[in-house]
Amino acid sequence: MKLYEISQELQMALSELTDMTDIAVIDTLDALKGELQKKQISVAAYIGNIEAEAKAIKEAESRMATRRKVLENRSASIRNYLKKNMEVHGIHEIITPEFVVKIKNNPPAVEVYAEDKLPKEFIREKVTTSIDKASLKTALKSGDVSGARLTQGTRLDIK
Repeated sequence: MKLYEISQELQMALSELTDMTDIAVIDTLDALKGELQKKQISVAAYIGNIEAEAKAIKEAESRMATRRKVLENRSASIRNYLKKNMEVHGIHEIITPEFVVKIKNNPPAVEVYAEDKLPKEFIREKVTTSIDKASLKTALKSGDVSGARLTQGTRLDIK
């Protein structure tokens, strides 16, 4: 049976207790609670397996990201080496049957060297606000703060 089916059966049995003898009630509840607990243990074990697999995937992603960064850095370093070498020797293009290597001009880029001398029409001011939740939490523990309140939920802890 599925966990929700066992829970429903337990609820139905609880509602029908008035029609049973004391011994029958105890036996029925023990049987249902035992089955419910077995299913809950199975579900908790399944959660543990899923979380372990997710952790393994996350660790693999981290290793792959590190490896990717190493390869990207190596590629950029070798690309820079080739570009400098070609520039030093005045070579602007290499043509092979497999690929073409060219030194090209980048599109123009803006370099601001004296921001205080720029006309105001080119300056945009950004104003951002953020809530200091740590100090707000401290204040809420001491008393009421309008516009905020402390809430506390629950979580399932499997160790």
